[in-house]
Amino acid sequence: MRTVFLILIGLHALIHLLGFIKGFNLTEIKDFPLQISKSMGLIWLGAFFLLTATLVFYFLKHPFWWLFGFAGLVLSQALIFSQWSEAKFGTIPNLILLLVVIVAFFQFRF
Repeated sequence: MRTVFLILIGLHALIHLLGFIKGFNLTEIKDFPLQISKSMGLIWLGAFFLLTATLVFYFLKHPFWWLFGFAGLVLSQALIFSQWSEAKFGTIPNLILLLVVIVAFFQFRF
């Protein structure tokens, strides 16, 4: 189950990297229909870095990985709300991440 979670977060992070690539027109991405400005592209890059940090710290079993996960999912969900019609399915991995983050937080706290 741990491996499945790592793969899910990794794929979700890569989708955010596509938002950065699209925002800066680094390459043509035909199957990624969102219109993203350069400033929003930087926010997509921030979500990528937060989700990647979550992935790395979760893999290393760092006790504070859930902080990066929570920050990443909040930023990710804000981006999804801004592009809801095209990006609404990104909410699914964010909900899964939220559930795991909540469990990790309570394990850390108690």
